[in-house]
Amino acid sequence: SDAGLLDTTGGTEGFFKEVKSQVMQRAVGPAWLETAIANVAEDPDNPEATRKFIADLRSLYLDSLPDRSTARVMAHRKGRQGYSTDMVRSYAHRMLIAANHIAGLAVAPVRQETFREIEGAITAAQVTRGVDVSALERMQVVADEFKQRDLDTADPIPRSPMMSMLRAVSHVFFLGLSPAYVLMNVMQVGVLGVPELAKRFGAKKATSAVAAALPDAIKVVRAALREGYKTGGLVGASEMVITSEVLANAGLSPERVNYLVEMMGTGKLDIGTVTREMGRLAAGEVTSDRTVRLNSGLKVLTSFTLMSEILARTTVALAARDLHGAKGIATYASRVIDNSMLNYNAYAIGRATGAKGVLGGLTPVALQFHQYSFQALGRLITETYNAFSRSQGVTDEQRAEAQRFLKSHVAAITLLAGTMGLPFMTVAARLSDMLCEMFGDQPCDTKASLRNFTHDVFGADIEPIVSRGILRVIGGDLSSRVGEADLLPFSRFLADRRTLDEKLRDPLLSISGATGGMLSNIVSGAQKVADGDWLGGVQAMMPTALRGPVKAYSLSTKGFTDNSGVTLPMEPTATDKLVALLGIQPGKEADFMQASRAQRQRTSILSRELSVIRKNIVKAIEQQDREKLREWGRKAAEFQQANPTVDIMQGVTSSLRQRQRMSALSTVGILPGANVRDIGIQERTRFFQPGAQ
Repeated sequence: SDAGLLDTTGGTEGFFKEVKSQVMQRAVGPAWLETAIANVAEDPDNPEATRKFIADLRSLYLDSLPDRSTARVMAHRKGRQGYSTDMVRSYAHRMLIAANHIAGLAVAPVRQETFREIEGAITAAQVTRGVDVSALERMQVVADEFKQRDLDTADPIPRSPMMSMLRAVSHVFFLGLSPAYVLMNVMQVGVLGVPELAKRFGAKKATSAVAAALPDAIKVVRAALREGYKTGGLVGASEMVITSEVLANAGLSPERVNYLVEMMGTGKLDIGTVTREMGRLAAGEVTSDRTVRLNSGLKVLTSFTLMSEILARTTVALAARDLHGAKGIATYASRVIDNSMLNYNAYAIGRATGAKGVLGGLTPVALQFHQYSFQALGRLITETYNAFSRSQGVTDEQRAEAQRFLKSHVAAITLLAGTMGLPFMTVAARLSDMLCEMFGDQPCDTKASLRNFTHDVFGADIEPIVSRGILRVIGGDLSSRVGEADLLPFSRFLADRRTLDEKLRDPLLSISGATGGMLSNIVSGAQKVADGDWLGGVQAMMPTALRGPVKAYSLSTKGFTDNSGVTLPMEPTATDKLVALLGIQPGKEADFMQASRAQRQRTSILSRELSVIRKNIVKAIEQQDREKLREWGRKAAEFQQANPTVDIMQGVTSSLRQRQRMSALSTVGILPGANVRDIGIQERTRFFQPGAQ
C-alpha cells in the first residue's frame, strides 16, 4: 500500500479480551495529501514560505509511508540532494520496491476478499441469537492478528544498522566458515526433513528418498561453487548463484533441472537464508569502497552456512519429488521445505523476538541464536496438538500424520544426539531431580544416573553412542548442539543448580546474547594472555572457525586440559585431533565436562546445605536459643548420617571462634575480610572510628 500517516476518525467495533470497543487505525492515501495541500492558503507577502510549507508537508507524508511503498523512493535523504552516490544500488533498491509493489497489486484482490470474508463471518456471528461471547472474542483476536501481520508485511520491521552489524559479526564469529555448523545444518534434514516426509510416506521411504537425493544436491552445490568462482572468484563462489545453466552443468536430468528451476521460482530453495540476510542487513547503504569490501568479506565468511542451507533445501526438495511424483509437486514440496527448513529472515521472526520486541532493537541481537529453538518449539507444539487433540478441527488423517512425524522426529534425535539430546531433556531431568530429592536426603542428578544406567547395561563402548549420538562412533560429540534437550528457551539457565548470583555473574552475556558471548570470549582470552597462558587466551579470543585448528594444536602439544590449564588424565588420539580441527568437540572432552559439572554441582549443593546448618547452629548458640539449637542439631545429625565423612561440629567450633575474633577486631577498626597483619590498615581508614560512632 502507498498509504501513509494514520487516520483515526473512523473505527470498527472489535471484541477483545474484555469485549472493549477499539478504534482501528487506518492508513490514509494520496487523496488526503492533495486535499490538505488544496486547503493551504498562499501567503501573498511570502509565497516562498508557502511553497516550503507544502514541500515539508509532502516530505512528511513520504516519510510516513511504509518502506516498501513505491512512492517512498521520492523521499529526499536527510541533508542531501536526494540521490545516492551508488547508482547501481539505488537502481536495485528502486527495482526491489517496484517488484514488491507489483506483487502486492497481484495479490491485493485475494487479500481484500479474504479480509471481507473474515469480517463477514464475525458480523454474522454477532447477530446470531445465543452467540458465545468468548468465541466472538477469539474470532476477533484472530482477525486482528491477521491484520497486524498484514501491516507488518507492508511495513517492514525497523532495523538499526549498528544492531544488524552486531548480528552479522556475531554470526561470523561463532558460525562463519565452521565445518561443524555445516554438519549441523545438514543434520537438520534428518531431524525435521525426514519426519515431515514421513508424515505421508513413512519413515523408511522418507529416509531412503533423502539418501538418494543427497548426491544430486551435492552436485548442485559443487556446480554453483565452480561456476561462481569462474565468474567472480571467492566472492562469486560465496554467493552461490544457481541458474538453469548451473543445474545443467551439475549433470542432473532435464526433469530434475526443470523441477528445481520451478522450485527456485517459489523462493524456497534460495530465500536469502540467514547468511545472505546477515550480509544484506550489515551492508546497509553501500556508499564507499570500505563498505563494499565489508559486504564482500561477510559473504565469504558466511559462505559455509549458505552452502549448507542450499544443500539441505535441495535435498529435501528432490526427495519430496521422488516420493510425491510430478503432479502438484511444487505445492507439496514448498510446504515440506517451509515446515522442515526453518526460516530466519526478519519477516519470519515473531514480533516479541524481533526489532519490535521487549528490548527494542537489541532484541534480535540478544535472541539471535534462540531463533531455532523458538521456531522448532512452535513446530513441536503444533504437531503434538494435532497428534493428541480430539478437536473437531483436526482430522483423523492429520492426527495420524502428526503421530508419524513425532515418532520419526524422536527417532532421528535419538540417533543423532542420543538420549541426552531428546526434546526437553533438561527440564525433564530437573523436574525428576526435584521429585527425587523430595523423598531422599541426597542431591539427585538424573542425567548422570541415566548415563550410569546405560553404562551398566551396554558397557563403556556403546554407552556414549546411546547417550550422545551416532557421531561418537568417530569420537566427536555434537549432542548439545544438534539435540533438543534445551529446546525450551532458557531451560539450561533455569535448570542450573548454582545460586542466582553465580548464574548472573556475567550480566553482559545474559543481556546481549551472542554479541555478549563474543565480547566475553575476547575479554576472558585477553585475561588468559595477561596471565601467561598465550595458547589458551588466543584460542578463547578466536572465531570458532579458527579455534578448531588452535584446539587441535593444543591437543598435540599439551593434551586435554581444563579451564585452569590442568592436564587431564586422557590421551588424545588422532581422531580427537581431527574432530577438534573441524570444530567438533571430542567425545572424551564432552564426557569429562558432564562428569565434572555433575561432581561440582553435588559438591556445591552439599556445601551450601552444610553452610546453612552451621550458620544456624552458631546463630542459635550466640542467641542462646535452645529451641532453634535442637531443631538445627537434629538436621545436623541427619546430614552427618547421610554424609559420614563431614564433621559438622568441628566446623561449628571453628565458625564460633572466627566470629568472636572478627567481632573483637572490629572494635578496634579492623573489619571482616581485612588482613590483620597489615599494620597500616587502620591508618588507611581512620575516618571510621567504631567507638565514636
